[in-house]
Amino acid sequence: MSQPQEIYISLISHTNVGKTSLTRTLLRKDVGEVRDEPHVTTKNEAYLFLESADARLFLWDTPGFGDIRKVLERVKREGGATAWLRHHLVDRLTQRALFCSVEALKHIRADADLVIYLVNGAENPEFAGYPHLEMELLSYFKKDVLIVVNQVSHDLDSDTKSENRLYRDKWVQNWKTFMQRFPFVVDVIPLDAHHPIPKMERKLLESFSSYVKEEKRAACRSLVRETLEQQRYEQQHCTEAAWRVLTFACHQAQPPSEDEKGDFEKMQRDLSQQMSVFTQTLMKTCRMSMADQAVLKTELADLENRQNLISEKKAGLWSGLLTGAISGLTADIMSGGLSFGGGALLGGLSGWLAAYYGSKGVNQLFNQGKKDLKWSNAFLVELTMSLSALYLRVLHHGRARGVIYFSEQKETEFWFSKLLARKDEISELIDSMVYSTDCEESRRRFESLFRDLPNIF
Repeated sequence: MSQPQEIYISLISHTNVGKTSLTRTLLRKDVGEVRDEPHVTTKNEAYLFLESADARLFLWDTPGFGDIRKVLERVKREGGATAWLRHHLVDRLTQRALFCSVEALKHIRADADLVIYLVNGAENPEFAGYPHLEMELLSYFKKDVLIVVNQVSHDLDSDTKSENRLYRDKWVQNWKTFMQRFPFVVDVIPLDAHHPIPKMERKLLESFSSYVKEEKRAACRSLVRETLEQQRYEQQHCTEAAWRVLTFACHQAQPPSEDEKGDFEKMQRDLSQQMSVFTQTLMKTCRMSMADQAVLKTELADLENRQNLISEKKAGLWSGLLTGAISGLTADIMSGGLSFGGGALLGGLSGWLAAYYGSKGVNQLFNQGKKDLKWSNAFLVELTMSLSALYLRVLHHGRARGVIYFSEQKETEFWFSKLLARKDEISELIDSMVYSTDCEESRRRFESLFRDLPNIF
């Protein structure tokens, strides 16, 4: 049996631009060390990124370039030769910046099938100083270079999609224009390590197939195709989990009794169980990690405090949903059923809906004039939008940021606001689910809506 073909992608940049942060986000793992200071990474580290039976793709995180003038001067003196780097020794302690630069260059020369050069999108390359020198140095290594523009995330305070795109596209265009003078640059792709856009991640993967060494392209193409197919399967899995929550809520019916509070608590408890399944699916699909117990307890305490505040304001029986969510979450945690990320997601969903509906009173949550208690269409619309907003939040959460704190509602509300343009479409969907007998048509409409969510921004 032949050994899998190995493909090496070298990630390089000026120091402190975010190589390790991007590595974490692409791998969805906490690797390396991240600090806001230069030359944190001091050695070349290989991480298995993609794998199949026939090929393995490694992403190499390298030390950041410091002052490379001395290296560039010697390369020029040697007539462009770089072989001397193999034996070039630099003291790590007294010449840290030079040491890191040489280590990165040694790896590029010996192993790289493709080089990713990461840049800070907020900087203008014409005035930053270092890009001219570093690109000139890279020209001597005769390797294809793919530019990734970091730090071009969405602005949570921006009111419109167009405002976000305006400055992001301008920054990216600055780098595209600058890189046109270097023929070995094969493409320029914006991808923020903290707020990755899924379609840009896909574009990055697809670019590997086009630009790695020619003798490895067939294996790489097959590997990327398998990876993207797996991602589509995972997205479909999340869609199905959200659909199950929504169909369950649409068809919930509770015969009324004299115990109005008990009736409501049963409905919210049953719905919370369905949301818990959605949460676990989302957590597993997006490979969210366990957080330490102390942080978890803090998050739970915050959820309880917010629930108490709603109760004190007499917001109505809706606060019971949050109470039930916390109780169920605690039980799940004690049995090892949920990680911090998943548990907090459930609490965040319940907490957001509680805050939104609490002051309106319970009567608006149930359809009136019917024998059974049912969720109103207005509530079902908000539930759909909340499930969608949380899915978007997780999808755009780069692993470089660490654990998601769902008690911080600003970002969830940001994504919720982006869904407002689809509210009429969602309302029509809910009407079809509640009043129509054509379940398959409703499902197709929901799947189309959810499938398009990653392209909303």
